[in-house]
Amino acid sequence: MNTYKRPLVLGCAALILISLVSCEKVIKIDLPSAKSLVYLDGFITDSAGVQSVKLLKASGYLDSAAAQPVADATITLSDLTLGTSYPMTYQGGAYSYDAGAGAIGVVGHVYQLSVSWSGAQFIARDTMKRVPVIDSVNFTYKKADADKNEGYYATFFSVDLPGATDYYWIRAYRNGVRNGYVFDQVSIDGAYAENTNDGLEFIYPLREGITANDKPYVKGDSVRVVLRSLSKSSYDFMQTALNQLFNGGLFATVLANVPANLVNQTPGNTARIYGWFGMTAQSEGSVRIK
Repeated sequence: MNTYKRPLVLGCAALILISLVSCEKVIKIDLPSAKSLVYLDGFITDSAGVQSVKLLKASGYLDSAAAQPVADATITLSDLTLGTSYPMTYQGGAYSYDAGAGAIGVVGHVYQLSVSWSGAQFIARDTMKRVPVIDSVNFTYKKADADKNEGYYATFFSVDLPGATDYYWIRAYRNGVRNGYVFDQVSIDGAYAENTNDGLEFIYPLREGITANDKPYVKGDSVRVVLRSLSKSSYDFMQTALNQLFNGGLFATVLANVPANLVNQTPGNTARIYGWFGMTAQSEGSVRIK
């Protein structure tokens, strides 16, 4: 008799599975349309030429359309240290100021971005901090193993500036465009924590973080590394934004709004602009893999 129990159990399980599948029903949920959020994408560098910020209106969560530029604002950048203002002109989706052969950004100066929009006046402030030079960018050919694919692995070398806590933002470019296979990195004194690496060479994980193990560089690629300075508040913003990108898996934390530093100065007006305004000095290095 025992020989018939297992087929009976399996048969019952199959019937239950079929019944569950046959009962499947697609339910359409009508979600209310949320108000589109306006946000600023605005980092100004110490490079010569055109400096730009973008004011954008975010798309809805279920909308696949790209964010749309907001063209009816008035935006001015001011060097509060010098008492100089730079009115920015809207064109081609961005608000820009052409400094020509000069540069707007000066290390140690305090800057204010003023945005007049939707009947309100917003301001944000940031200080341009110092940045070390990138001494070199090198590459090494590596064979495939359990952790990486075969190809060329680039590394940059730089030494943290001594005597103070410095915050940095590291970006990698491949053939002239952002290397989408690696994340941007942020650093404190060329490491990950305060009081651990002042005045020393950037630690190895940061230096090698410009190459993706699953998509290394190939012969003929150009590699460019941009090292940017950050104020403490801009570092906190970048760290929060990157944490949201990495957030996931079993131990994921609850998503939180990334902070914004544009403050509405108009009494009684509740309009908000999200995003961040920051000033950043930058250095860069590059190499072509031959």
